Amino acid sequence: MATIENERTVGNRDIAELVTDRFGLRPGLDVATATDVVWALTAPDVTDRLVRRRGWGWDRYEAWLATTLADALVGPA
Repeated sequence: MATIENERTVGNRDIAELVTDRFGLRPGLDVATATDVVWALTAPDVTDRLVRRRGWGWDRYEAWLATTLADALVGPA
């Protein structure tokens, strides 16, 4: 389990760095914190809760995740 979580963290750091390079992060947010935000929002249990337990469709979940990540990392459009 520790290996999986470590790999998730590395992948999420890559996403945070990509967002930083392309768009910049919202003021006061650093790459380490952005990594934590991506890590939390993309956790498998969040997906499970919204899609399986709450009945969200995959399109709705994808749109929500994209908007939530963008707002959290870059700021509202």
